[in-house]
Amino acid sequence: MKKPAIDIGIVAHNHEKYIAKCIESVFQQQLDKPFRVVVIDDCSNDGTLEILKELHSRYNFELILNENNLGIIDTAKILLSQISAKYFCWLDGDDYWIYPHKLQKQIDLLDKNHEFSGCFHDAEILQENNKDNV
Repeated sequence: MKKPAIDIGIVAHNHEKYIAKCIESVFQQQLDKPFRVVVIDDCSNDGTLEILKELHSRYNFELILNENNLGIIDTAKILLSQISAKYFCWLDGDDYWIYPHKLQKQIDLLDKNHEFSGCFHDAEILQENNKDNV
């Protein structure tokens, strides 16, 4: 496989309700460049790990399992130590993308504008209890 143009990092901890949609949204991305996905489970105890193992059998991603719950900072450090592509995209295990050209548009923008070091987009925040995020 060619060296990936982008590494996509996902941190999961007790995201049983969301992790499948998260992973599937990544693999629905339409890119003209190779990409690599690295998922770290921070010692989930709710069924997230079982879902990740099932998804791992269907999708090509690297799965790192913390032996102990390290928290977001130390887990992020592990994730960042795995990154080697020109571009990096972070996605939390309870988030997902709805636009299949998201990464391609961002890579194209960054490739054409070398003075930019990163980019982002609007996000819609959905609450489980259906209340407005204020």
